Amino acid sequence: MKGRCLLQATQTANRMFLKVSKSMTEDLRNPQQVPLKIYTCHTPSHGGIFQDYFAATLPDTLALHSTMIAARDSSDFGTAGFIQAITDKVDLIIASVKENSGSIIIWSDVDIVFLSDPADEIRKIVAMNPETDLWFQRETREPEKDVNAGFVVMRCTDKVISFYRSVLDLMNVNPNWNDQEAINYLLRGKCGVKWSYLPAAFYARSHGWPPKSRLIMYHANCTFGNDAVGQKIRQFAQLRLLTKYGPLYKAILKIQKAASKVINNSKKVIKHFP
Repeated sequence: MKGRCLLQATQTANRMFLKVSKSMTEDLRNPQQVPLKIYTCHTPSHGGIFQDYFAATLPDTLALHSTMIAARDSSDFGTAGFIQAITDKVDLIIASVKENSGSIIIWSDVDIVFLSDPADEIRKIVAMNPETDLWFQRETREPEKDVNAGFVVMRCTDKVISFYRSVLDLMNVNPNWNDQEAINYLLRGKCGVKWSYLPAAFYARSHGWPPKSRLIMYHANCTFGNDAVGQKIRQFAQLRLLTKYGPLYKAILKIQKAASKVINNSKKVIKHFP
């Protein structure tokens, strides 16, 4: 009896081992099955955007690694709190690249929503460009050359670590600079990395509104002054209208733009009359 139980236990263990081994082998043969790591960080002021928009639309093919940064008086764009948060972010980027040596990871701001799964597109881009180290969003539409630092695909190498250390050094020398300013300064010279742009489907508000083609993701950047969070939420509301009504929404925007132009021209004409 004991021998039969031992045999059954051994057979069960063997079956479980084979099942696990098969799963691991399939993952190695087909890396698409392993989620891409996506890193992000945010201050408490952006916690609502993180939960309600970023995390709520994040596909299962992206494995989230999120860090809460210490609270500041304000983290609106350009403030001292914003610059300090960005400095903390660059420190975290360097640590994550060290931790994932040889892998591909993503670093993302939290003011982003995903409209479709980006994982396959990112893997395709990486596979087609084996010598490239970094992929950025454009800051604006072509022919502008600057990049946006809010969504970056990274190959975890010593070159990328050195690059972001240089970003940090530049920010320390120029206290009012954020990471994007430092990155663009370095990319204009001999920066030690090979880089490229992500496709236009990795969209940002600074590319213009409304977008002209399909979107994989939308980055609610291009906010000014106070109430950055409120501005971003209003952008997401406009995006929701665009995805729901499509051509009708775009037609309404054109009418509004034309009406605004007529009103402005009328004001100019009226000024010429006594």
